[in-house]
Amino acid sequence: MKQLLGNQHLIAQIRTAVREDKAAHAYLICGAVGSGKKTLADIISTMLMCPEGGCEQCVCCQKVEKGIHPDLIRLRGDNKNGTYSVDQIREIRKDALVYPNEGRKKIYVLEEAEKMSPAAQDAFLKILEEPPAFVVFLLLCSDESRMLATVLSRVIRLALELPSTEQSLSWLREQAQAPDDLIRTALGAAGGNPGQALSLIKEGKLKERIANCEAFSRALLTGTAYDMAAISHKLAADKEEFAEFIKTLALYFRDIAVYKTAPTAELVFADSIASLAGYFVRIRADGLLRTIEGLQQLAVQVTQSISILLLEMRLVTLVRTNCI
Repeated sequence: MKQLLGNQHLIAQIRTAVREDKAAHAYLICGAVGSGKKTLADIISTMLMCPEGGCEQCVCCQKVEKGIHPDLIRLRGDNKNGTYSVDQIREIRKDALVYPNEGRKKIYVLEEAEKMSPAAQDAFLKILEEPPAFVVFLLLCSDESRMLATVLSRVIRLALELPSTEQSLSWLREQAQAPDDLIRTALGAAGGNPGQALSLIKEGKLKERIANCEAFSRALLTGTAYDMAAISHKLAADKEEFAEFIKTLALYFRDIAVYKTAPTAELVFADSIASLAGYFVRIRADGLLRTIEGLQQLAVQVTQSISILLLEMRLVTLVRTNCI
């Protein structure tokens, strides 16, 4: 069975439900990107498909493991922006009425389920309310706030929690085979999320993001608003990367806040913070918390339909207003 860091209580919960023939027809697997939603969905699928409840040895289990089981249907939004169209949901409804090819169940895994529009979710409700007995829906979701209450009321929620730091470090050392200081920095930059930390290491973007945070902070402390705006504008060319930069910047400013109160504390960005430490006297301690909270909100706004130029201006104004 695939390894899921921590969250063993969720696996035990599903195993008990399958053994007692009380598994639900729909589960909402929620958690941050990289938290293990797909892994948990595969584990649940194996338990539901296998005649032995997930023996890991039979042909059924092997097909699920390899992603070739004909009754395990993995879906993503079919629109250009990754959203689910109403027509796609209607096709799912029709297909769900067809009996499984060879499995005990027919399982639909909807990745990024929050990308169903309200209209698409309304269309989905028609099959979610009264599905065939052989159908199970696994909705993978990173933002529950975008799901309709009517949908949430008809699913069993499985919330993934982050594993302990030691569990995450041990797993990352096996998976990444990178220097330990890089692994620790990546885990800290990912907010303790091992999946995101592994992506940072493999994609090689961590050093660049730290350098951007340092450059932005240096512009705040020794430069001008124009210098900050220039950095912001350059990064905003890639909307997704801009959001990740802002998230990292929030963690960077958290390190600054920690350093100002406890200089000997362990920091995520220790080397970079040390290079700027002499300037921190200029930063108002009372504004750091407001800055961090504002950055977290701004990172969410980047993913919404808001002018990117407006968000660039908000970023510079937020940091300068609260810190200097």
